[in-house]
Amino acid sequence: IAVARRNSPEFSFEVAGLSELPYANMQLGGVFAWYSIIHSPPSDLPRIFAEFVRVLAPGGHALLSSAGHRHVSRADGHDVSLESHLFTPETIAGHLTDAGFSVIARLTRQARPQENTPQAAYSHTGPPTQE
Repeated sequence: IAVARRNSPEFSFEVAGLSELPYANMQLGGVFAWYSIIHSPPSDLPRIFAEFVRVLAPGGHALLSSAGHRHVSRADGHDVSLESHLFTPETIAGHLTDAGFSVIARLTRQARPQENTPQAAYSHTGPPTQE
């Protein structure tokens, strides 16, 4: 974040948890969560997506990606413990719909040789109006 702020001072960068975004209701035109939800347990998804809806202006868009599940114990020559919840496309689409999003597009591709699971990207729009 420090590097981003230094290199692009014209933009605002914040650090926050996905379920407690530091933005006012209906403030943002979009949410871009590219493999951002993978470190959240499945039980957190409804709260995270409700938070996305809360901060989106009416008709705002969300662009997300995810798929499958894995645990990494070694990376770049180091012992690590990293749990990634790479959800199925159907799971994410269901949670987004439950939160009030409407599907614009969903792209799913099969896993490449170095991947364990299919990969997916989702484009959704928020509700036209929010309370």
